[in-house]
Amino acid sequence: MNKLKNMIKKNIVEKTECIYQNAWEYKLHACKMVEGTTKKMRYSFWIETPEGEFSEAITVSLAKCMNKTAFEWLYDYEGGFIRDDIMAVRLAFRQYDSLAKVHSVFDRVDIDLVYQELCEIAESKLEDEVITIRDGYYNIAVKEFKELVAELDCDYKVLEIKKKFKELGILRVNSGRAYDYTMTDKDGNPYKVISIKKIEEEGVMAA
Repeated sequence: MNKLKNMIKKNIVEKTECIYQNAWEYKLHACKMVEGTTKKMRYSFWIETPEGEFSEAITVSLAKCMNKTAFEWLYDYEGGFIRDDIMAVRLAFRQYDSLAKVHSVFDRVDIDLVYQELCEIAESKLEDEVITIRDGYYNIAVKEFKELVAELDCDYKVLEIKKKFKELGILRVNSGRAYDYTMTDKDGNPYKVISIKKIEEEGVMAA
């Protein structure tokens, strides 16, 4: 888990610029991006705590960075941001925007690292009997899988992860099903799971 979080943190630090720090030492990081298909300009922001932890990305258009309520969303986040901070952030953003490098995309951590970390979490929960192993696959209830992804705290959505795992051939599905697999309990009752190829060793999938 620390490996994934460190990669995400490294990515944010390298691709963004800290444009503001308030009196409580909370920092606001910014990244200027252009969408590959629409060519629309977007801005992503992260709040960094004094302990070095980052919030999820907040992505908005240029218009929302320039209107009369710009950056008032900071009030909803941890950090004790006040009116003076908002005014200062608006000024700092204008200075940043005039000089900022434009990124075509904001790089993500590799999906194979997400896979490894997800398998590590699954392995740690085997004793709780919320996840089972059968035929070399972790079998995770659909609801539980969403919770595992939330624990990863990565920038992939649940559906994106399932799609990419399927493309890589590490997601087992039934014929005609998009992303789930049907199993039966000890009483013969069917239930659906997300079935992911097990990693025996780091970077090595079970045969």
